[in-house]
Amino acid sequence: MTEKETGVENGKVDKTVVIVIILFGIVVMAGIYLYKQSKQPATYPYTLTVAGVNVYSKIPISEFQNKKRVFLFETQDKIATTCNFEISAVSTPDREGYKIHMERKPVGIYLDKNSAHILGETDEELLKACHAFLCLREGMECPENLMEIRDIVLNSKNLIIVRDSRLGSSGIMGHTELLGVLGYIQAQILNTEGMNVWIYPFVVDVQTNLCTLQPFSNAIQTLNITDNTTECKMNSGIFLIRSKENGIWIEGKRVFISGDDEHIRIGSIIVRDILSPEWIRVYYGLE
Repeated sequence: MTEKETGVENGKVDKTVVIVIILFGIVVMAGIYLYKQSKQPATYPYTLTVAGVNVYSKIPISEFQNKKRVFLFETQDKIATTCNFEISAVSTPDREGYKIHMERKPVGIYLDKNSAHILGETDEELLKACHAFLCLREGMECPENLMEIRDIVLNSKNLIIVRDSRLGSSGIMGHTELLGVLGYIQAQILNTEGMNVWIYPFVVDVQTNLCTLQPFSNAIQTLNITDNTTECKMNSGIFLIRSKENGIWIEGKRVFISGDDEHIRIGSIIVRDILSPEWIRVYYGLE
């Protein structure tokens, strides 16, 4: 082989090596890119904040609001159990339905096409995320300070609940849920603090703004007063009011649950579990 031929062959080898190195580099870089992409958190094009909880969604919120058939996983976590009861009360159970997971992770709500993850590290965070989940799904306005409702109600001298006279059966069911939890709280205060607090249920005529005290009886109190009508000037209590606006809001020491009958029922269930997360577990004999 001549010196000239050797040079040509070396040139061919050098070019081949360069091409191999370039291709190898491309493969390595592509692998690194794909690896990094796999480690990146999923992208959520729809983000918003509900009741102070950040929500991340891969689907339009309007699509999520149609997810009424749900599958809830059994859990040993007491707070997640309360959340299961809360969601199931306003949903249709379905093994093939929208899957709802609850986990002890940094607080937030993550929505996908077929499943949701409700997250919270502490009991209060997980509960708040659960309430926010329902507020969003049901199209209800819920305040950032939603969890303050418990302190607002418990710090009042008496447990006052005011029901709009126009409520139908669903709204009255919500009212009944609240009377049940207020009775439980009344008993707890008596047992732990030896104090008597009284429940005063009123019906309001929104046209005249007159409140009529209703008869009420439980294991602790009997209220037989009738024809006791007064102007509604209560500065504390829970108010269930028919309205075109569905939501829960707070004004001073007054908590309002408003909307149509069904949304008042849903709002009442949310407030029930804020007031006493364990009540529903006690009711079903789990505690």
